[in-house]
Amino acid sequence: MFRSHPRLGIVALASFAALAFTIRSQPASAAAPRCSSEERAELLAPSTPERPLVSLSCSIQLDRNDVVTRQIIVEGKSADGMRVDCNGALIDGEANTVNKNRYTVFIRSLGETEPEMTNNRPAGIEFHNCRIRGSIRIQGLRMTRGANGSWQSSRSLGHTARAQAAAPTRIVFDGLDIVTNHNSAIYVAFGVTHVQIRNSKISGAIGYPAIYLDAESGSNIIENNLIAARVANREQIAIDGSASNIIRNNVFSNIRAGGIFLYRNCGERGIVRHQKPEHNIIQGNEFFDGVERKNVPLIWVGSRNGKRSFCAEDAGLPFGSSVDDGDFADENRIEKNIVVTRGSPEFIRDAGRRNLVVGNMVRMR
Repeated sequence: MFRSHPRLGIVALASFAALAFTIRSQPASAAAPRCSSEERAELLAPSTPERPLVSLSCSIQLDRNDVVTRQIIVEGKSADGMRVDCNGALIDGEANTVNKNRYTVFIRSLGETEPEMTNNRPAGIEFHNCRIRGSIRIQGLRMTRGANGSWQSSRSLGHTARAQAAAPTRIVFDGLDIVTNHNSAIYVAFGVTHVQIRNSKISGAIGYPAIYLDAESGSNIIENNLIAARVANREQIAIDGSASNIIRNNVFSNIRAGGIFLYRNCGERGIVRHQKPEHNIIQGNEFFDGVERKNVPLIWVGSRNGKRSFCAEDAGLPFGSSVDDGDFADENRIEKNIVVTRGSPEFIRDAGRRNLVVGNMVRMR
């Protein structure tokens, strides 16, 4: 499993503790029961068209030579406190065509309405030391117009709080090796909070950001990872209307079209964006600039600002992106990051306000 890269741990984080928007620890969930021998056998049974997935709500430690080919669904409160320690085992969502283009691990809230989902969301889920071929999605409110979708909730004030209350929370991914060739490796969907992605490696060739933090999500931590996915025409990490996240001490390589972008996807599918991409910390990361990179910066604070055709789709309401399509990527902290390059790249482009941009360096190679 991937462990700390020799170039990681670049900076001291003493100043971090003093920040007003420091992420606070969350209460732990009670441990889920251990999987029975029958549940273990069900998990390890081969995927077939008739049985492509398995619902998992118990804790398990796999053997290194184990291979899981079924889609793993983790849903609702029954999964609270569930821990999967793969011990190097393989979870292979691309082993055959049964689960092709599906999420390999899908963590989601249950319910037909937003209140039902609030009362039936998973919390305290952990995956450790897994090799994953495919992708992971964590989802609360759907991107739909139904009673369990973000469209309806976004039409009134208080949407951010509702979305976060209805979404999975306190999810840990530690020591993973993810190779994805279709979706984002890890998609943190609407309202999801307190996800930790640490000590992991992400690779593959995809058309989406390797890690996506979507609207109304927040308080997530991405640290000590090697992010080496070859992302065609997109940034490697997207912070889309997500706030109070920490991205620190990661190494980025195979950069083709940007490293970390902060923006707000105004009006997409008519969903009003309420939260702004603000109070994020991007600190102590190292970027290995590639020769293929397009004419974009490595870190772009406020990369869209209404420059999308769908921004008008949420018009007519007196709040959020319905009023102003700007990104409002403000009051973020970008410090002590390093780019290693052969050329003269644009490292950081700041299109926001009151962002602290200090101590970032370019190192020639």
